[in-house]
Amino acid sequence: MKKFLDCSDVFVVPIIIVLGLLTMAPQPSPSPTPSPTPTPSPTAAPCVYPVTTGLVITTAGKNYAVGDMLRAIGGTSCIENYPFTLRVDTVDSNGAVTAVTKIDLDSKGYLTTSIPPSPIAFGGSATGSGFQATGVSYATPTPTP
Repeated sequence: MKKFLDCSDVFVVPIIIVLGLLTMAPQPSPSPTPSPTPTPSPTAAPCVYPVTTGLVITTAGKNYAVGDMLRAIGGTSCIENYPFTLRVDTVDSNGAVTAVTKIDLDSKGYLTTSIPPSPIAFGGSATGSGFQATGVSYATPTPTP
């Protein structure tokens, strides 16, 4: 019966292992992918911010409540999602809006290329509907030094 390993094979096995390791081709390390050269982006349209000193309620709507937050519909916001927000200050007995206040912190402005048409429709109330306003002007912010 033949043995699998005998004393004379003791030197053969390590030689075979060493030869096997030497014949294995080293794997090249992957070269890093070069980062793309940034292309200059087109100059963004400047932002304008709503000014409500001349605001006129053209359609008071119905079923509004004091404290409702109304968001302008239309146009493209300059920053974040809310370019123009009003808060309902007073309503009549039918819930028609009689006075509003602009919420500056939530009125981030519009791109000059996409201002909503006048009259501006507003949404966002859970119960009220139909509020529209005109007379909104837009101002360009003054840069701070």
